[in-house]
Amino acid sequence: MHSNGYKVEVGRSVSEVLALRADWQRLPLDPNADMDFYLAVVQSKAEVRRPHVFVLKQNGVVKSILVGRIEKRSLDVRLGYTNLASPPIRLLTLVHGGVLGEDSEEHASALVESVKKSLRDDEADVAWFHGLDSDSAFCHVARNAGGLFTRDYLPTQVQRWRIKLPATYQELYRQRSANTKHNLKRYSRRLRDTFGDRLTIRNFRDPSDLRTLIADTEAIARKTYHRGLGVGFVADDAMLQLATLAANQGWLRAHILYVEGKPCAFWNGFLYRRTFFAWTTGFDPDFSELRPGMFLLQRTLEDLCAERAADEVDFGFGDAQYKRDWCDHERLQESFFLFAPRLKGISLNCFRTPLAAASKIARQVLARAGVLQELKKSWRARLKRQDTRAGNNKWNPKI
Repeated sequence: MHSNGYKVEVGRSVSEVLALRADWQRLPLDPNADMDFYLAVVQSKAEVRRPHVFVLKQNGVVKSILVGRIEKRSLDVRLGYTNLASPPIRLLTLVHGGVLGEDSEEHASALVESVKKSLRDDEADVAWFHGLDSDSAFCHVARNAGGLFTRDYLPTQVQRWRIKLPATYQELYRQRSANTKHNLKRYSRRLRDTFGDRLTIRNFRDPSDLRTLIADTEAIARKTYHRGLGVGFVADDAMLQLATLAANQGWLRAHILYVEGKPCAFWNGFLYRRTFFAWTTGFDPDFSELRPGMFLLQRTLEDLCAERAADEVDFGFGDAQYKRDWCDHERLQESFFLFAPRLKGISLNCFRTPLAAASKIARQVLARAGVLQELKKSWRARLKRQDTRAGNNKWNPKI
């Protein structure tokens, strides 16, 4: 029991999570922390072992929830586009958007102390705090929670980009810079001049659309460099379960651009509590000179404005030129590890820290030399070629 009548309980089963529904579902602002989305991930991803949800109560009343899960997976360290992986570990993943309730030092301290207790009690080897707002009280407390041998000295910082949607797409377009508007017109004209009425766009929302949506998205995604990195859209059972949930809940907003009947680019997302969250995107690299992704994004934004069901668009983590072109605000977010104060946890920290430091220094040197972007392009092209030679696995969803 903490001061002021605070007590933290931990839900370790699906039934214990379901018992929280009334308190949980009034709090999330991000679909990753929605209870049904969370349970779909827990039940569909092979690496997830069980829930691990922290519930802060004051005199028996739920005040805050910290959403986590125990996974069995490797701790990866990326050197360029190469992954160096540890043996499988038990990872306590605190999901993005999963700090539910009041953001205060008092609540954060109680929740983070319970995370530390889970590590001390050997329930996990490492805790991963994912995508915390850098200026939040929770991030401040969690970032400073570790000791000399358990702290993450190299947290990852990324921008998260958003745009407020006005009443019409025309108004949104007028708000863009002159250079952005020039490029939008230029590449849209080039694509239309090349293909004319052989261009079509299909929108997907309903469960009956899922077979076509997943098959056509996979046809594009398997050609992209994201596939070589092991990120982005992958047509597997977990993806099917999440897409089915989104369609059944009315969240799904997916768009595919076709050229002569063949899928060319996709933008998939969720409309959740009046925010459109970009989920997976990609385009066929054979059409890269025509910027089909840029063209399809315009149509996606046009549809969202016309529907009048979204106030904002959240483009997610990471920097990209299209985000800079469209977004009107951003916030810094951090992800970092907290290692268990035991031999395995400390050893993992000793394994990761020098490799992560070397990778960071190498990126800084390459950026100062002005060759980082060219190197990225070269590696991405290599990943595309490798995936093509691998045969581009097929998958048949059972719908």
